[in-house]
Amino acid sequence: MDRTVDTIERLAGLSLLVVATLTFAMVILRKFFGTTIPDWYDLSRLLQGIAIFWGIACACWRNGHISVDLLWESASRAGRRRIDLLATAVLLVFVASLAFIAGQAALESRGQGLRTSDLRLPQWPFYLVGAVGLAAAAWLALLRLVRLWSGGRTGDAARAAPGEDPRAATVATEVAR
Repeated sequence: MDRTVDTIERLAGLSLLVVATLTFAMVILRKFFGTTIPDWYDLSRLLQGIAIFWGIACACWRNGHISVDLLWESASRAGRRRIDLLATAVLLVFVASLAFIAGQAALESRGQGLRTSDLRLPQWPFYLVGAVGLAAAAWLALLRLVRLWSGGRTGDAARAAPGEDPRAATVATEVAR
């Protein structure tokens, strides 16, 4: 499963790289050559949305989203498990709802024939890829919830040695890459 999530993470990163490259090229072309890249803004906006939605999928699996651990740190082991279960269930409901809405937006944009301003590219495929990223996030949140419910560990916690802080395992994994 971690290979799949790593692949998703790399694709999201590639999408951000394309956004950064488009923006850099646009600045250089405008400043020195007085020209622009057609649809650079629309493409950057759509690709950034894809990167964010697919990045959410990685965060759902690895429990890598921003969190406040004040209550969790002071809870017992059983209390921590209950907090993790509740937080993952809420995350699942939120991401599944967002995936449904994004899927509807992709279908509506296809029906409305939304296109980019210069090249007249259809926008719905970009919306659909983003919606699939959110569906992947919902699926990974569901898998995480099932693993937590059955007593298993997911994401960074699965890489940590028993008793080791999962955040330390994350740093060790990133250093090893």
